[in-house]
Amino acid sequence: MMKEKTNGITLIALIITIIIMLILVATSVQLTLNSGLFERAGEAGDKWQEAQDDEQNIKIVIGGVEATIDDIVNGHIEHTAVVNAPELIEGMIAVEWNGNAWVKADTSTNTWYEYGTTSESKRWANAVTVKATGTQTREHYQSEEAIGQEIAEEDILGMYVWIPRYSYKIVRGYHTKNGGTSQSDSGFVDIKFMEGTSSYGADIVEYNSQTTEGYTKFSDGYVVHPAFNVGNTRLTGIWVAKFEASSSTTTETTPNLGSSYGRTGSPSIGGNEVTIRPNVTSWRAVNVNDCYLASTNMTKTGNIHGLSTTADSHLMKDTEWGAVAYLTQSAYGNAQVSDSTGVWNNSYYEGDATPRAEGTTETADGYNEWGTTRTGMVGIRSGSTNGKNNSSDYYSVATNKTENEDGTITISYQSYQYYSSGTWTGSTNTYTTTYYAYETANGVKGSTTGTVYGIYDMAGGAWEYQASYLNEISSTYTNYFNTNVPAQHKVTYAGTSADRTENYNLEANKAQYGNALWETSNGASGTNSWNGDYSYFVCSTSPFVMRGGNFYNGSGAGLFFFYSNTGGTNANNGFRPVLSATL
Repeated sequence: MMKEKTNGITLIALIITIIIMLILVATSVQLTLNSGLFERAGEAGDKWQEAQDDEQNIKIVIGGVEATIDDIVNGHIEHTAVVNAPELIEGMIAVEWNGNAWVKADTSTNTWYEYGTTSESKRWANAVTVKATGTQTREHYQSEEAIGQEIAEEDILGMYVWIPRYSYKIVRGYHTKNGGTSQSDSGFVDIKFMEGTSSYGADIVEYNSQTTEGYTKFSDGYVVHPAFNVGNTRLTGIWVAKFEASSSTTTETTPNLGSSYGRTGSPSIGGNEVTIRPNVTSWRAVNVNDCYLASTNMTKTGNIHGLSTTADSHLMKDTEWGAVAYLTQSAYGNAQVSDSTGVWNNSYYEGDATPRAEGTTETADGYNEWGTTRTGMVGIRSGSTNGKNNSSDYYSVATNKTENEDGTITISYQSYQYYSSGTWTGSTNTYTTTYYAYETANGVKGSTTGTVYGIYDMAGGAWEYQASYLNEISSTYTNYFNTNVPAQHKVTYAGTSADRTENYNLEANKAQYGNALWETSNGASGTNSWNGDYSYFVCSTSPFVMRGGNFYNGSGAGLFFFYSNTGGTNANNGFRPVLSATL
């Protein structure tokens, strides 16, 4: 469980002190020791000063004094870190999972969340917003009498996960391509959580050309992640949407796909507001500017969530995506270190609802216009070298769908046609796929923690627009994004190349860090990112960044996927908001 941080001696230093004292009084206590123990005790003593500076509490299962010293000296200790307490914003309710449902957490203690290195301790802090009136009122859920009570899923409007302030060090795979098939060849990040808004420490260094030897290696030390330093503001952490954004009118059968796919209203967000929920179609086919407006509207006066208007809600930007990706690719997350670990993809897709007739010549544009996707779903994992799940066949139609009591959905498909010489042709290919809801045993593998407490849809689902783009954006694309938005809400990149597969633009931004681009890939022309993810950087003809991949990207989708787009509407594109107490 989480421990309150106190001044003075740390737990690891205290344990080392006790062990040394036990050895010194060995004649009194009659300990039976192996011959090399005193030498190891000396090594433990040498770790004293380092332990004094250690800001992390540890959990040690003592299996004898000698085994304990071995663990300390060799660093083989599973531990739980002290992190900044989540800053609950007005309208948010802290929750924890009771094994079947989300219940209101008791925030008078810090036991409702945990940032540890074991599967049981990867319980990142979660919070929800609820309807003003549902099966219960918002006032009831916010009251003390609701502690321990289930919060009905139909009452939840938004779900968020807390990413606490940290510094990081890339210990393996800096600026390289990694397939991620084993721990030895997967990129890996060492995380050090920080107290309060501190940006200083003996091991904290700057990230620049000198410390990285011309951006060819990671600095010798930890770097404060830039997502938590926004202009002159220092954040203790950020709240990240647990699922891709959906809209207040989205249901499984009536997905909100924006004005260009049959909706009315200008802008395409109309009167809809963002929700963040599992098991619904994500809000797609909105241009990047509407993604930004919809995200900022979450804290407008009279918002449906009850969120404070003094809080800051905005469209996710690259540094914030990187903050989640790096924490995931560490001992505290669901890192890709083998075929069975790492974030599984959301490849859920029910197929084209309006198949094109055999022999017709209509175009394939909007082929998945009305195809239903679902947030928080996870597909099978097979058929690729790095263990990611296969992609869905997007030229198919669902012939049968079965929703099972165990949270799985089984869909049978027919690949009914393909486009050949300008004409659609029939096909008899059929196959069946099983998908898993986010809370099931396989479903949690689609989260950033490998537990129900993590963030979902960051691999697969929809391509997610970021508030990040080429800074020399041409007038052709400025109508898709208001470039006058506050500097703290966006990340801009240098580069003039018109080719997104050209490395020039990526290399022009190698000084930018924490955003899972240069640091976690070695090129912009294919599967050149960690875990075999696709990497195509922004260019003058596609200046806006998208992350994560979508449902049919298969093994190329993932946390280190980056791609470029014009900024317009597309049924493949969605988004995710980020929330902080203030900026």
